[in-house]
Amino acid sequence: MEDQLWRLCVKTADRAKATGLVGNVITLKLKTAEFRTLTRRMSLSEPTQLAQTLFRNAKVLLAKETNGRTRFRLIGVGISDLSEHRSDAVDLLDPLVAKRAAAERASDLARQKFGAEAVITGRSARVKNAPR
Repeated sequence: MEDQLWRLCVKTADRAKATGLVGNVITLKLKTAEFRTLTRRMSLSEPTQLAQTLFRNAKVLLAKETNGRTRFRLIGVGISDLSEHRSDAVDLLDPLVAKRAAAERASDLARQKFGAEAVITGRSARVKNAPR
């Protein structure tokens, strides 16, 4: 499920970047095979629009709910408590976020210029090649 979560985090981050928004709250939504809906939220110390940050935090929420016995038919991730992106914002709890942000934005530019398959992560390649 982490591979699917990664794919959804990338889509969510791409939408946030396209609209110039960042979010302070990450929401994970799961629907069980019995159609029971679980929604879990996490507030961040600093707003984000980065797929890596979304994934790292949503993965923690997912791990708390997946016990191997429950089957899920739906997974979703989103951000809320939105505000406009400020390029001068700094996350003091994660000093490497600036490097990751620069790398992710460079990858975004390469995909815009050369197509969606120009730059992918190892996890993205695994999701793409996984049997459905």
